[in-house]
Amino acid sequence: MSEFCLAKKVRVQWLILLSLLGSAAISFAQGTITFNFEGPPTISPGTGTLVTSYTESGMQFLPLAPATQFARYGPGIATSPQNGTAYLKALEDNSLKFFFLNGVIFNLHSGPEFSGLTRVEIPSYGWSLDKLVVSIPEPAASSLLVLGLLSLWALGGVGRRRGRM
Repeated sequence: MSEFCLAKKVRVQWLILLSLLGSAAISFAQGTITFNFEGPPTISPGTGTLVTSYTESGMQFLPLAPATQFARYGPGIATSPQNGTAYLKALEDNSLKFFFLNGVIFNLHSGPEFSGLTRVEIPSYGWSLDKLVVSIPEPAASSLLVLGLLSLWALGGVGRRRGRM
């Protein structure tokens, strides 16, 4: 095999290895996250504002078309949920969708029927979200085995190339 072809094969193996490690970094981000809706900009107690988007801990919240906005309230409004944190709420025809910006799969802590999600859509009005809790599942053992085998294959190609020089 020519040195050019061997160098190309090694580059391909390194690219595969780097992409696998990148996907592994995303998949190892498991755990539980609570969204309190208190990120920037801060909402003062007893006030609210209409927003076109909100992002917290890598999760993005957007209106679901045809809606163009939703409300974000600070704590202390007498007719609304009160646990001391900010919250999101529908007004009139507001709807909502939310998802992780990196596309990671998540589970809602509302019940087993809300697992393995990539996004959630709330297509109606009359909703509010306060202290949303999600978890990111651990990768399956078979996924880790495949990742390990592919990594060994990619690194094995590098060792063979060095041995020939």
